[in-house]
This record gives sequence, structure tokens and C-alpha cells, in this order.
Amino acid sequence: MTGHTHKRLFAIGITIALLAGTSWGEERTWTDVTGKFSVTAELVEVRGDKVVLRRQNGKQITVPLAKLNAEDQQFLKLAELKAQAQAELETRQGKLFFEKQDWDTDVLP
Repeated sequence: MTGHTHKRLFAIGITIALLAGTSWGEERTWTDVTGKFSVTAELVEVRGDKVVLRRQNGKQITVPLAKLNAEDQQFLKLAELKAQAQAELETRQGKLFFEKQDWDTDVLP
């Protein structure tokens, strides 16, 4: 493994650590751009330009992304970055595991 690979993995790890407070599935208060409507719900998923939220009573609602206030839109951007970084890290860790197995003769009986 090269030094460049170590640096990328380190950078990905730092990104995940910084975004750790931003996660899918945690209840939070979502507010519209007018500030007149808000709902306590958890993020289920983002589908294109719509956001699916699960209210405390279990019902799901779909909200256009453009209707959410700037803070909620920023939250979604950070959540997406976290998911991308986590997927990248898992992919790289899997590749590193298999690369190590190719070279580590002690693994096989």
C-alpha cells in the first residue's frame, strides 16, 4: 500500500469523524422556508428533489427539498457526504483486506 493510499484513507476517516453527528434516522425538527411549518421526524431517504421523513406517529411524509429551510438543506448535504464517505471507506477497506490476503501466506492453513 502506498503513502498516497494511506493519506486518502486518513482523509476519509477524518471526514467521517467530522460528520459523525449528522446521521440518518435520528429525530430532529424540520422547518419549511417560511418558518411557519415544522415537524419532528427522522430522515428516511432522499429521492431526487424530495425528502421522505417519518413522523413520531410512524407516518411517512414526502417534502420537496426546496421547501425546507437552509439549515435543513445543509443537514441533508452533510448526511449525503457522510454516506458517500462511509461507502468509500468500506470499499477501500474491503480492497485493502483482499490485497493483504493476496500477500499474506499465513492466512491459509
